[in-house]
Amino acid sequence: MKQKLYCYSHTEFDKMCEENGWSDNNIPEDAIFISITGTPECQNYYIEEEEFHWFKKEIPGKILNLEFDDIPDSETTWKGHKFIGITPGQAEEIINLIEENPGKDIHVHCRAGKSRSQGVVRFILDMYPNREYKTRPDNPCVSPNMYVVRTLKRAYYQKHGLFTTEQSEF
Repeated sequence: MKQKLYCYSHTEFDKMCEENGWSDNNIPEDAIFISITGTPECQNYYIEEEEFHWFKKEIPGKILNLEFDDIPDSETTWKGHKFIGITPGQAEEIINLIEENPGKDIHVHCRAGKSRSQGVVRFILDMYPNREYKTRPDNPCVSPNMYVVRTLKRAYYQKHGLFTTEQSEF
């Protein structure tokens, strides 16, 4: 049986967790979760309501709560506000979580479910091809954040000794 890979918007993810009764005290054994929200500065600037991670506790090997913004670079400043993209350390955390949990379903979400989470999904599909992909029919991974994809692939190649830091420019 193939491992399943799911991608959600923040609202869809919260609804799915609520419907399944998943909480910090009730986490399915056959699944891992990657929850992506924006940085506090981004949330304060763009979003009227703050978004919080469904799972309040980050549980090693099960739940990874990350904060990075949907930008095409490592960081940018716009109108006096600093926005931060995925970091190499966050990419390494994602890779470790995936590789430490073979055979488990993977649930990934970000605010809209269309860019950052799709970047993680695109990386997984490219680098770990034995996944069955499930997402909303109206969003079949057509607009992943390519900075997220590149950062994850760079970390993957470095972890597995496929090239050195000097060769990491794509």
